[in-house]
Amino acid sequence: MSTISYGIDLSGYSSGKTALVKAEKSENSIKLEIIEEHPFKNKRKGTDGINVTKEEVNDFEKIIESGKLYIDVPIDLQGLPEPDNPEYIWQLTSRPVDRAFGALLPLADRIGACVSRFKYLLKRSGKEEELGANLFETYPAASLKLMGLKNEKYKGNNGVVFIKYEWKAIGGDKKDENLASILNSLGWRSSDNTKLNDDEFDAALCAIIGISPENSRLQQEELDKKINQLLNVNDCKFKSPDGYILLKEKSESVHIERISHIS
Repeated sequence: MSTISYGIDLSGYSSGKTALVKAEKSENSIKLEIIEEHPFKNKRKGTDGINVTKEEVNDFEKIIESGKLYIDVPIDLQGLPEPDNPEYIWQLTSRPVDRAFGALLPLADRIGACVSRFKYLLKRSGKEEELGANLFETYPAASLKLMGLKNEKYKGNNGVVFIKYEWKAIGGDKKDENLASILNSLGWRSSDNTKLNDDEFDAALCAIIGISPENSRLQQEELDKKINQLLNVNDCKFKSPDGYILLKEKSESVHIERISHIS
């Protein structure tokens, strides 16, 4: 278990919504820092030169060197788009773990750009061998489901704010109300008037895995068994991607704060 880890909820280059969170564990509590300024958040145009991504590579390398990184984007594609000896049509577009937990298709239009973005970043940094060591893939919605919490329809327009010991939706968006309910169920706390959006929440869920006890994670052989169970397969024919970890138990004494830059 690491005492410092990072989480990234990656978006496409043009959205400017990528969120970065640092998690740090002390003796009796966990601190989550929402980092407001970082190069992954910068909007890019398709006509920009590729060298503008150098800042991302530099920060990615710093993160990997200072702690473990958990990211919400497919990394090990397990042979897609040309899987070996598929048995089912779904295997042409989806990994077993995606099929089991209802995740978006890795190469589809909604996240294909994110996959390509991170693949390039990883290759340019020369850190491919860190997968499963200091770099991991995760999926916040699946972790929420494993913890018995609402895992859909929480991505609203305005986010939430912490006021008088509880999270409240900003405005009347039902999805933001769902996010507030999830946070209150998790028991995460902050200072009054701290705001949080769904991308930052997902990044926080990614980050907290790295400082959580081993028995609160779902990974490797146990994850393989869960995937096959969800796919109604008797033998363990399907394997999880390299470096894939989910969270299955809540963490206690979690406090969120916002900071400007990586400390």
